Amino acid sequence: MTDLTTLIKQRGVLKAQLTSFAKFVNALDNPSKVQKINIRKRLVKIEMIIETFEEIQNKIDLLEPDQTKNTQERENFETDYYEILSIATNMLENDLEEIVHSENNSIILGSIASNASHVSQQNAVVNVKLPKIELNYRSLMVIICHGNNFMMVFSP
Repeated sequence: MTDLTTLIKQRGVLKAQLTSFAKFVNALDNPSKVQKINIRKRLVKIEMIIETFEEIQNKIDLLEPDQTKNTQERENFETDYYEILSIATNMLENDLEEIVHSENNSIILGSIASNASHVSQQNAVVNVKLPKIELNYRSLMVIICHGNNFMMVFSP
């Protein structure tokens, strides 16, 4: 069985990872596309630490007699974790809203040149019509962002 000191150090490492991610996200006011890709990549990694934290914290709970301190540690970590995930996800959702709410429910694929007269036939803009999707309060929209791929799953 792992001793209490080692478990507390492992928990500290997870808290440091969360703090590092929080500093990165909080430093971004209006992230560029490159920074949003960076957020997406880091978000995938940081989403996994909650499970590891819970495993370590559960072991600490079994070994540590002071349950008040353990409960406070768990609440603080979870509060910080979900707050920074919400902030990061909100930064990424702005891009998705632009796609979903684009005029005529279409997505423009291809290269968009700064001057339309210089667009070559190879870089032509293609307009793809998408079906209208109406969401209500009972609809659940789950968005999984991985790299530049978006997958939307709807369930009634």
